[in-house]
Amino acid sequence: MADWQVYLMMTIIVGAMLLGHKLMLFEKKDNNKDDKEK
Repeated sequence: MADWQVYLMMTIIVGAMLLGHKLMLFEKKDNNKDDKEK
């Protein structure tokens, strides 16, 4: 594979991880409004 393809794959993977993490945090905030200690 070319270098730009490797960077593209890494960017997509990292972006997907960050997006999933943000969605998880938003769901936790919506579901657990009583949990403000964390």
